[in-house]
Parts: sequence; C-alpha cells; structure tokens
Amino acid sequence: MTLTVDYLLDLFDEVAKNTEFDYVKPGTSKVKLLSVNKSMKSVSLQRVTGRETENAKISRETLSILANSISENEPFSIESVLKGSGNKRSVYEAIIARTSDFYKCTVGRIKHLAWVPSLKHSVNELVEISLEDLKKISNSNKARASLREQEKYRPYITAIKSKPFLLLAGISGTGKSRIVRELARACWEKGTKEYKNPKPKNFEMV
Repeated sequence: MTLTVDYLLDLFDEVAKNTEFDYVKPGTSKVKLLSVNKSMKSVSLQRVTGRETENAKISRETLSILANSISENEPFSIESVLKGSGNKRSVYEAIIARTSDFYKCTVGRIKHLAWVPSLKHSVNELVEISLEDLKKISNSNKARASLREQEKYRPYITAIKSKPFLLLAGISGTGKSRIVRELARACWEKGTKEYKNPKPKNFEMV
C-alpha cells in the first residue's frame, strides 16, 4: 500500500479535536488537533504549555514529504523525515501517533513511528509495537501479495496446460505483453539475473 496526502488527511480527521495529547516522549507540553482542511490540504495544531499556547500547521508540502518518505511496516524517525521543521516535529509526531494506522516503536533507544495500515488500533491512543511484530506483519503481507500475484496468472497457466497455444487479444496498452513477460519471469529463481531482466531471455519461447 502507498501512503498519500489524502489518506493522511483522512487519518488526521478521525482524531479528536481540541483534546490534549501528550508528546510521544511525554514532557510538560501537550498537543491539540484543531482542524483538518481537506480542500487546502493542511492540518492545524496547537502546542499547550501551562497557560501558554502556540499554533502550528502541517502544510501541504509537509504532508507530501511525509507521504513520500513513509513506507508500510517500516520504522521511521520524524526528526529524519522532517529535517527542517525545528521544534514542531514533536508536535506533528504526537498527533500522527494518535491516528489508527500509526504505532510507536523503539529502535535501539530511539523513538520511532511505524505505519501499519493492516493492523489498525483505536483512534486517539498511543500504542507501541515491537520490531519483531513489525517483521511478522511485513512477512505475512508479502506472502499474501505473492499469493495474489500467483492467482492473477492462474487462468493463463490453466489455459496453456489444456492446450499449448494461447492467443491474447486486446487493444494496445491492456497488458498482453506484460502477461507473457511475467509468465517468462516465473520460470526463474527470484534474485537471478534473468528474473530481474525487464525481458527474460525465454520471453520469445513463452
């Protein structure tokens, strides 16, 4: 799954508005989500320290950086992703972590977040996940993806087995050549030169 700005905005919009949340690493300050503007693609936040408040905004540009930098089931450091956001990074992090898809995790002794869309938790809660569990989820997702890929080509394999001649018909751009390439690729071990080749050498034979 690929993270998008619109998907992030939908996640933010589920979080309770005008509710104080602790930082991921708790301190004296709290964070509030004020509003989510989907048309302008921005999120308004507020840092609360005692009686003092300071407004902050996650801009369209920042949302785009997040969406392009975060991979499914991979731990990331908000400090590394948003290098130029100064002390607002912890404010952003506190709200991101309260969405249903994001978890807190620890790499070494450093706090990270992880996007796990296949394992949603209750909104507004800060939930921690271990690196071991992340790895298990990632491996399980890969196995399901591999199975789906195999099922996609099963009708063609069945047709070839029943009669060793198969005619693929369709207008240009519908994926006829891709089907043949992927069937040819399936004859090779993953990681080999021919498996990685955009056009395996047995392509013409298939």
